[in-house]
This record gives sequence, C-alpha cells and structure tokens, in this order.
Amino acid sequence: MGKIYQHQDKLRCTIPTGIDLTDATTYIIHTSPSGTVGTWAGTIDSPATDGTIHYDMQGTYDIYEYGLWKFYAVVVDTNSKRGPGEPFTERIYQEGTPI
Repeated sequence: MGKIYQHQDKLRCTIPTGIDLTDATTYIIHTSPSGTVGTWAGTIDSPATDGTIHYDMQGTYDIYEYGLWKFYAVVVDTNSKRGPGEPFTERIYQEGTPI
C-alpha cells in the first residue's frame, strides 16, 4: 500500500493477533503523534481461529493528525482476561504531500 494520509477515511486498519479469537472481544488502541490515546472496537475477521481483527475508518476524524501513530490490539477473553498485543507504528502523511 502507498502512503496513508491525514483525514483519509477509505481505510481499514488490520492487525493479526496470532491467537484464536472465538468468543473474544477486541479493541485497537491508538496513540496520535500529540499523545492522545483512543480506542476503536475491533471487528474479528472470519474465521475467528485465524486471529485477525480490523477497524474500518468511520470518517475523516479517525486519522486527524499527521506524524507517527502507534497501534496495538487488545483481546479480552470470556473470563475478562485482557491481553495486549505488540505495538507497531505507522507514519501518517499530511494531506497533499506528494508520493
């Protein structure tokens, strides 16, 4: 995929967790370049045993800053045990920056 731009809303954030997500609840935690932390509800891809989640951007407000963002998945099992995944970063470019 090419660059991801600030205010881009035709975008899906996909994270492989590496574990069976049957009956789990999932979230994607994100930290903006300015340090604001937010949460998106993760959608479990089918089959849940593959362990992949995603979030489809809902509007131009989801990726509202350019710079280096941090993302990671959180899985909550049926016993309310919480398991955060390994964080990764993604550079978001200012709208209008050439490729």
